[in-house]
Amino acid sequence: APLIEKALKHIAELDMQTGRLVLQEALAKDSENIEALTHLFHVDKLDPESDKFHETAKKLIFQLCRNYNTYEKAHKIYQEYLDLTPQPRLSTQLYFQLCGMFLTTGQLENAVKILTLLTKKLPDSPGIPTALLKLGQAYRQNGMARKSNKCLQLLCHKYPGSTEAQVARKSLQNKRPPA
Repeated sequence: APLIEKALKHIAELDMQTGRLVLQEALAKDSENIEALTHLFHVDKLDPESDKFHETAKKLIFQLCRNYNTYEKAHKIYQEYLDLTPQPRLSTQLYFQLCGMFLTTGQLENAVKILTLLTKKLPDSPGIPTALLKLGQAYRQNGMARKSNKCLQLLCHKYPGSTEAQVARKSLQNKRPPA
């Protein structure tokens, strides 16, 4: 806390470089300090083209996605990050974390955007079948049976040998009306 206060004093005096260094010092002591990462994100966003900005955004979003209580903040930071950069540089793992977070919080449209991006750019990524299955289940839980079926059918078609496709096939068979 004293280091963060010291950093904020430098930032208030528009000495961003020193403020950034002090925040990094705080993070060296506790790399998971969300408060320090958040302040560092706000300093680094002044130069959204820099590698520092992307690295700080990744670290902050990762930490925020780890705890259900910070999902809302993760969503806000992620959206701000997207607004600031035309070329996001998040890892595949982080995109899957965000997708899971959006599915958990019922923000299905955001999950679909990420999953669409991943299936186009990295169709062989091992996390896609799991994400598609979870999306199909989330659609069903939200009363969207048609979208659920389409999602599960896509999973079976694109990833037929996966364990998730086996689960999807069973789910689709159980949802068919009796003849």
